[in-house]
Amino acid sequence: MKITSKSRYALKIALALSKDGVGQMQRSELSDETGLTSSYGDQIIGKLRDAGIVHATRGRGGGLKLAKLAGEVDVWQLFASVEDNWTPVVCLDDSSQCTEEAHCNAASAWGQIHQKMKSSLEAITLEDLQKLEKPNLRKNHERTQSL
Repeated sequence: MKITSKSRYALKIALALSKDGVGQMQRSELSDETGLTSSYGDQIIGKLRDAGIVHATRGRGGGLKLAKLAGEVDVWQLFASVEDNWTPVVCLDDSSQCTEEAHCNAASAWGQIHQKMKSSLEAITLEDLQKLEKPNLRKNHERTQSL
């Protein structure tokens, strides 16, 4: 299953906003940190705001911040808030879309796969991800060059 750019950037935005000491960020700061263009970023931020994950304040002194504590936002919420459909196969959302419904032997398997993916992503919060050790990309690059 491929994670789309919407989900990747939603995670980057949420991680940037959940850093220790970050109260509020300007959109320009967020763009610099995530590499996200403003128009695409506005679309993703709008979806995160609609889902109650991000709070936006307009005007002077305004900016973006998490609407919840980092420990209250899980990866599933982030991905589901920006994606139109987050099931591995279309028939889980709409069985009328299934062309093999009469002889499909995998429907219950897909249901279980989806449930396991969902519960795994629900178990990972932004707080958990902030605690991960940051990779040393330069060191990893130097090591692969010497091989």
